[in-house]
Amino acid sequence: MPQEVELRSAPQNDHKPEAIPTNAADEGAVLTSPLNFSGMMGVYLAVNAVPDAMVLVDGPDCNLYKAHWIQGRHDWNSKLLNINGKHRVCFSNICSTNVVKDHDDLLIDKLKTLGLLDGAGLVLVSALPMCSITGVDYDRIIRMIGKPDMPAGAVPPDSLVGDWLDGYEETMLAMARALDLKGGSPKPENVAVVGYFMDRNEGDHLGNLEEMRRLIEGLGLNLVSVWLSGTPSGPLKCVRDAGTILAMPHGRRAAAAIAARTGAKILEVGLPFGLGGTERWVLSVAKAFDRVARAESLIERELHQVVPKLEWVLPYLFLHRRVLFMGDPHYLAAFEEVCEDLGCQLAAGVATGRKVAGRSAPKSCETLWEPKRESPALKKLLGQPVDLVISNANDAVNYGLISSGIPVVEFGFPSKKNHVLAEAPFLGFRGFLSFVDRLSSALMPLTLR
Repeated sequence: MPQEVELRSAPQNDHKPEAIPTNAADEGAVLTSPLNFSGMMGVYLAVNAVPDAMVLVDGPDCNLYKAHWIQGRHDWNSKLLNINGKHRVCFSNICSTNVVKDHDDLLIDKLKTLGLLDGAGLVLVSALPMCSITGVDYDRIIRMIGKPDMPAGAVPPDSLVGDWLDGYEETMLAMARALDLKGGSPKPENVAVVGYFMDRNEGDHLGNLEEMRRLIEGLGLNLVSVWLSGTPSGPLKCVRDAGTILAMPHGRRAAAAIAARTGAKILEVGLPFGLGGTERWVLSVAKAFDRVARAESLIERELHQVVPKLEWVLPYLFLHRRVLFMGDPHYLAAFEEVCEDLGCQLAAGVATGRKVAGRSAPKSCETLWEPKRESPALKKLLGQPVDLVISNANDAVNYGLISSGIPVVEFGFPSKKNHVLAEAPFLGFRGFLSFVDRLSSALMPLTLR
């Protein structure tokens, strides 16, 4: 269990906080697992976002318990598990005593059984490293199923080298290979979004989807499909009708794979997170369709609705506040500009993900990439004085952020205490106000001390 690390509130006056003493013994501390999630967790999150998708994981029964991270804890609307025992997540029950034996027939039988479940529309197979290193050809297993009416695909088992974000995108790639994307009717004004990170089926993400649709339609375009969006595999096939695919950060490779099959154009866009990020997102789309004037008019109307509502709260609650962000590296990079919008400072960042191409760090502060959970570098970074912490539930709990007296806003995967039943986006212009609502509620107690 990671040791609790004290976080100090930023001073409300000119007094400088004393330096936190460093225990010399920490320098020789045993470094434990990195602050990250496994590739298989990303596979489960992607399957959770496609309600008729089933996944068989080659490995022991511990695979089933990973679903408990999502259903009932992070996502109140998840349907990965079923009380009747017919779960959308299945395991081969191969363990160390029989992993070296041929078990192709077992996998084929289980995949066929999954495909027969009520509501099944897509079957996937993946594996834990203990099984994949024996050389099982999962693509061949898929070909041997012999059910042309049931789309099926293999998700490369990359838990030894990849992380949860890799697993999510690899699952989208497997879906892109498995689904029938032929026979589309692409039109220039039809667009699809590929790479939306739908980590749960609650109102925050449903609100994000509606906000993206609203902005795209505000440009006079049609949104025909979003990968992934909580819709079954059937609507995902409508991506074949898109003339242009908006490739978001969590799915650039998946967007390229789909475009290679459908002939669609690709437009890489960032996250519409914050006022600046959303404005840039809208303009990027508008420029590709020669609709800049329409976009500028849309942006002006949106800002006219949003900015006046911030005039009092920003100087009162946010100005000069120091914020720590721990979570998804794509949102961490975008959050730097959100802080600029609010008049506060991103003091430090911890990225729960690998540092690879396509993932950038904030420019204004130190960022640690998947640091070891008890590393001296992480303890030093967490020792900085801050006013607010944005963190997922595990990091907030494991490092004592909840009990430190510092306001904590639970954000991203996993979220255990923050759940959203009504639509409350955090992307887009309207999502920015909703997100500021959460931050403001967390900061208000500081004004009452």
